[in-house]
Amino acid sequence: MLDTLKYSKHLQSAGVSQAQADAQAEALRDAVTETVATKAQLENVEQRLDAKIDGVEQRLDAKIDGVEQRLDAKIDGVEQRLSAEISQVRAEIKQVSTEVKSLSTEVKSLRWVVGLVLGLVTAVLGLTAAVLVKLLLL
Repeated sequence: MLDTLKYSKHLQSAGVSQAQADAQAEALRDAVTETVATKAQLENVEQRLDAKIDGVEQRLDAKIDGVEQRLDAKIDGVEQRLSAEISQVRAEIKQVSTEVKSLSTEVKSLRWVVGLVLGLVTAVLGLTAAVLVKLLLL
């Protein structure tokens, strides 16, 4: 704080009358007192700012928690849909695999039938040729 007595004495030593020096010291004290905050006032402002900052921090934490919960829910939904899609694709792959095995078995059966038919055709042609040869030789 301002030492008005010291200030007044300083002015007096410079040649200012005591009445004027005292008046100027009091005027300066009044001006400084009105414009300069005290330590207690600054501490009060600091406490109010701390309280406001704490309030803002709590609101931000709550908002962040809300966003995090909504994001977790959306991620869970995506995971469930993806899991269902994967299960469906696996079932389709299994079905296609079963169908391929079935077709493979059918192809093997057809090869056997074609071989049999070719064998029979060859036998019939051989018999037919033999019969024709006998008929021609007669």
